[in-house]
Amino acid sequence: MIVAVLGKIASGKSEIMTILQNKGFYCIYGDKITRALYENGKSGQKKIKKYFGEKFLTQSGDVDREKLRNVVFNSPAKLKLLNTIIHPLVYVELKSMIRKVKKNTDIVLEVPFLDGSELHNVVNKIIWIERSSKLIERTLISERGFSKILAKKVVKLIKRPKEVDFVIKNDGDFSALNFLVSQALDL
Repeated sequence: MIVAVLGKIASGKSEIMTILQNKGFYCIYGDKITRALYENGKSGQKKIKKYFGEKFLTQSGDVDREKLRNVVFNSPAKLKLLNTIIHPLVYVELKSMIRKVKKNTDIVLEVPFLDGSELHNVVNKIIWIERSSKLIERTLISERGFSKILAKKVVKLIKRPKEVDFVIKNDGDFSALNFLVSQALDL
């Protein structure tokens, strides 16, 4: 089985990944793939440089994720551009990693977005993790250095895809989330 985990930033995708890893799933993280693509000389870095400019690169040539996030989360058009150029690269890497996993191994993917992508044909189940806007904003401000204004904007920008198999509310503790995930996937 291949499960995709989606949700707004700071909604609890990593917690679900941990739960499923503890149940024997092989984990593939879209965010880690994106970070690797943003390294100097990699395809994502080259596209960011081309479409957004060198001012979004660090001195070492990697993409300055904080600077990029501050711009794209303040501009729906720039966020759409970023998603259009980066998500296809992430999907290619995800599919490559899936092919390398031993057959009959359950896999869980933490992915940035799924609507309309060819990856949609690869996954068996899609979980959308839902968390209250207040909890997300609090996490973004206290743990990730977002301003209050930017945190509010980010929460509004990310929307649930049209097709999901399960919506899991993450407003409780880890054991409650574990129970909900296990129940949703019949584990």
